[in-house]
Parts: sequence; structure tokens; C-alpha cells
Amino acid sequence: MKQRTKYWLFALSASLLLLFLTQAVRSGAIDAEPIMVLVMRQIARFTPENSHAQAYLGHYYRNQGRKDDAVETCRKLVEVSPKDAESRVLLGNAYYEAGHSRHAQETFKRAIELDPNCFDAYITLGEIYNEEGREAEAIKVLREAVRVKPEDSHAFLNLGLAYTKSD
Repeated sequence: MKQRTKYWLFALSASLLLLFLTQAVRSGAIDAEPIMVLVMRQIARFTPENSHAQAYLGHYYRNQGRKDDAVETCRKLVEVSPKDAESRVLLGNAYYEAGHSRHAQETFKRAIELDPNCFDAYITLGEIYNEEGREAEAIKVLREAVRVKPEDSHAFLNLGLAYTKSD
């Protein structure tokens, strides 16, 4: 019971803090980004099962070029949400940007296993294969990307690139 009370007190405090910060940001009194990062770090620390905080931090670290922090945070996100394909896509992107191509590929494949319509996993996996000169594999996954999202020109562009390189 003691742990549950602690959790609810933290959740209430965090909610009130976010409400206060939202008002301060709207009024222009403070810059939101550093405060939000601080708040999300605390939420992730005290409630590690909060996938929203982990995802926010993963995106933030990727955007800041903090590759190792992005990978570590996204790993935690996948631990919290092991059946969520989008969490795996975020981790795959973090791996790829950190130079861990093999880990990225494995992660994107797992995302596709979890969600056979996960466009972002297909498209990025296809791009990796194209970059590595693995055109046949690129063509296979990019065809799936086109199947999932036929209106996306990016998928067709990458598929065309793979066919051109395979000649």
C-alpha cells in the first residue's frame, strides 16, 4: 500500500507541475523544451513503465545527436512495450544512427513480425539494404512498403533506386 500511495502522490505532483508548466509556456514566461526534458526524465525515473516518457526522451536524444542516450532510452522503451512495433522502429532508428546497422536490421525485422503493416520498418530496412548493396533484399522489403502505403512516393523512389542498382 505504501508504494501505491507514493506512486499516486508522484503522479498527482507531476500532473500539477505539467499544468503549471503548460500555463507558463503559453504565457511565454519560460522555454518549454528544457523543462519538458527534465519532467520526462523524472517521470521515466519514477515510473519506468511509462512508455510516453521513454518515447519522448528517445526522440529528444535522437534530435540532439545524443546517439548512445537515444539507444539506451529506446531499449528501455522496448522493455516497457515489447509488443509495440513503433517502439522497435524508434530503437531501430537509434541503432542505425549510432552506427549499429546489424542491430538496426534485426530490430526492424522484429517490428515487421509484430506488425506486418509497419511501413516505417519496411522503408528504413529497405534503405539500409540499398546502402549496403543488397538490392534483392531491398527490393523485397520495399515492395512490402509499397503494398502497405501505395500513396507514398518515398517508397517508390527507394524501390526504383534498388531496381536501378540491381541492373
